[in-house]
Amino acid sequence: MIGLDTNVLVRLVVQDDPEQTLAAKQLIERAERRGEALYVSLIVMCEFSWVLKRAYGLSRDALCFVIQQLLATDSVFEDRDLLKRALARFAHGRADLADYLIQGSAASAGARTVATFDRRAASEPGFQPVLTALVD
Repeated sequence: MIGLDTNVLVRLVVQDDPEQTLAAKQLIERAERRGEALYVSLIVMCEFSWVLKRAYGLSRDALCFVIQQLLATDSVFEDRDLLKRALARFAHGRADLADYLIQGSAASAGARTVATFDRRAASEPGFQPVLTALVD
């Protein structure tokens, strides 16, 4: 198995560096020929989402489409189900994908809520503002 870093996925999607894009494609083709799996961590997906949104200006809809395309591959995603649930919330919510991954991960660990200073996330189910958490 080969783990993929964020920059490899970004190069495949945005193709803004011909040399790195070609190398990334060759890496994936080589892994496919060998029957070797590609591993994508949740941290990579957080960074990937952030980079495509902030550095390349992808809209929420475009970002959801790109991630859904990645999920349709044979790559091994760390906690694919959590990623799918977070992506579904991200598609219609206000918070970032990373926030929904954090909340989903916390809920899986038994947390009843995630305390946050992020106003957008705090308005979503499963989150609460830190000041409210202090009162509970």
